[in-house]
Amino acid sequence: MEKPKVSIVMPTYNVEKYFRQCIESVINQTLKEIEIIPVDDGSPDNCGKIMDEYAEKDKRIKPIHKENGGYGSAVNLGIEKATGEYIAILETDDWVEPNAYELLYNEAKRNDTDMTKCMFYIYNSFYKHKSVKPYDNKFFSFVDAPKEVFTLKEYPQILYKHASVWAAIYKSSFIKEIKFIEKFSYQDVLFIAEVLCKANRISFLKKYLIQYRIEENQNSSSLITNKNLLKMPENCIITREILKRYGFFERLIKEAFYLQVYYGNYNFYNRIQLKYKSQYLKLLKELFEDIKNDKEFKYLYFDREQKKFVENILKTPRFIILFRLYFKAFKKAIINSYDDGIYRRTKIFGFINITTKPARLQINTLYHRLDYLERLNKILYKKLKKIEFNIKTKD
Repeated sequence: MEKPKVSIVMPTYNVEKYFRQCIESVINQTLKEIEIIPVDDGSPDNCGKIMDEYAEKDKRIKPIHKENGGYGSAVNLGIEKATGEYIAILETDDWVEPNAYELLYNEAKRNDTDMTKCMFYIYNSFYKHKSVKPYDNKFFSFVDAPKEVFTLKEYPQILYKHASVWAAIYKSSFIKEIKFIEKFSYQDVLFIAEVLCKANRISFLKKYLIQYRIEENQNSSSLITNKNLLKMPENCIITREILKRYGFFERLIKEAFYLQVYYGNYNFYNRIQLKYKSQYLKLLKELFEDIKNDKEFKYLYFDREQKKFVENILKTPRFIILFRLYFKAFKKAIINSYDDGIYRRTKIFGFINITTKPARLQINTLYHRLDYLERLNKILYKKLKKIEFNIKTKD
């Protein structure tokens, strides 16, 4: 068999529901000179058996079975075994358009690029099983690229774009020198940072070729937990170290990097459970300290709301931010608890009085102390029907 034009590495874990759709979309590509490498990362379902079943029918499919080691280890092993001229990564709960790899390969060859990216649809049952195009958001869009082929220095904005390592192909000789950092959450963020630093030629194909699936309660290779969410600020710190190590932290790249930090953390900060927000807030504040006294930092790529979020993190005492969060939580708890017989006597800012029986807890004075908020946090997670709240502030 001649050397494959593209090797498709498919890390696979617990996606039996979607696996057939994914692998069939690869088998049926218009580009036939491909190598298909599904990597069974110790999946507890039947994914391993299914990939073996397909391999018996198609000699281009070369399954790998291994003990569970996480997403990064599966991708690293697949890249190591790949023999193609170019390499793609495809998550096995997604799928690809029929001509995806033919178009990407032709574009990569034409421009002799280290990485060629493409656009992708977002598929979610929330949208009634319709694929949507997210490219009206600068987090996804590459339309502002300065020219057809570019580098990170020429297009620093690429740093804050969606990592989407699976919406690209990479020159094999280039990507085999870069590894996913294993046992890390959100390894794609660190991986793409190193790719961008090392790539001498990057291009972007303005065609929708990947179907990126996002589903509620999705159980694939990346399980999002509160502890995982807390690791995102740490990943941003490592990304900053990677950029500095390769000499890519001058003014415009620094501006782009901190918008990446915003994008990477804003949604996680909102999603994480209330009891973890204090810890997350502390990590974010430490992360943004680098620009607090930097008079040359202009928030060049930030819009007004994004800038306001960062400035609030840096300027507002952590107590005030947390108090606002807890106050909102109390209001939500009151509104959602009428069925339990809880009724509201008084509710104005700074004074909440909820009365129920049989138990009673009274807190009379609120001082600006974080340890008090930690106590308040514990109260929030008790059953409201068993306690009485009487909370007052002096100011």
